[in-house]
Amino acid sequence: LRRREINVLLSTSVVEEGVDVDACSFVIVLDDLKTTKAYIQMKGRARQLNARFFVLENMHVTAQAPPLTLGDANETEKKVSKFIGSRQVSDVASSSNASQSVAQVVP
Repeated sequence: LRRREINVLLSTSVVEEGVDVDACSFVIVLDDLKTTKAYIQMKGRARQLNARFFVLENMHVTAQAPPLTLGDANETEKKVSKFIGSRQVSDVASSSNASQSVAQVVP
């Protein structure tokens, strides 16, 4: 990947964090979403302009429900973005209760 000889990376969830991967143009998640943090980290891999991000979910009626659905993850991401956008940088820096405020947005 670093030498640009290969442009496809197949991986497990190990690349969610701690592994330096260039911005990808196409990300497909095959595993169930476990947490909002994992979702955001995986989605963050699709940083190239016009990048695409897909999550494949098992929708069969007998399948066990995933810990986090794509809809739930998207909704939480919107709430966090709205919260961050509504705050002034100086408010967050001076607030001793910033982490408690975030905890109220993301249960």
